[in-house]
Amino acid sequence: MGDKLKLNVLVFEDDAEQREILISKIKITGFDTNILFIDPVDYYDAQNDSFDNGRFLETINEKIKGNYVHLIASDWNLFDKTEKCTAIKGIDIIETMLSINLKFSKVQYLLYSSNVDEASKIILERIKENIDSRESDEIATINLLKLIFTARIKFIKRGPHFNEIIQLLKDEKSISSVVLNSLENFDETMVVNTGNGNLDGRKISHFLELIQKNEIGGLKFIKEFTELAIANYTELNA
Repeated sequence: MGDKLKLNVLVFEDDAEQREILISKIKITGFDTNILFIDPVDYYDAQNDSFDNGRFLETINEKIKGNYVHLIASDWNLFDKTEKCTAIKGIDIIETMLSINLKFSKVQYLLYSSNVDEASKIILERIKENIDSRESDEIATINLLKLIFTARIKFIKRGPHFNEIIQLLKDEKSISSVVLNSLENFDETMVVNTGNGNLDGRKISHFLELIQKNEIGGLKFIKEFTELAIANYTELNA
């Protein structure tokens, strides 16, 4: 087992040079920074002018499987509109992550752009379009509004975003994140059996959700397992 703790950051970036710079710059002493890159352009078929959304979602799921994601960073302009395909902006990435699992509503997002004002304007226009459209699904509109106003989204100009990623990752370090990172290496369907009636019989996925929501049940779970681990190892070394 390595001495370094792992910090996972999921990055959506279509520029290969920018990806190389991120790899070289995003380093935090004492931590293994694991950058999970995804380039939406890889899923575009120019010959047929089509975007393979199914394979795109599949790749995201493969990248995050077994990895507690501490931060999701994305370039604002990822894919330009074509005759048959819509453009992909940073806000679309957030909506995609939430469609995969609502637990990603608790993750810190960083959207970086060469024109932050333009990005903000597009988000406001998107909200207005959903509200004004008679064909708009009411639930979808409510979810989008909730996303914009409650998600942890930070905008920053491209360039300083390298240092901002480092700072946000440092801010995300916590005992809870370490526990989450460890738990996600196990099968979420595993049932807890500690001898504590308040915990036993529930699946690991239940406690993952509680910890992510920072609820008291999740904190009690961390406390119980910390005490069990200390008791076990002190007994072994007695």
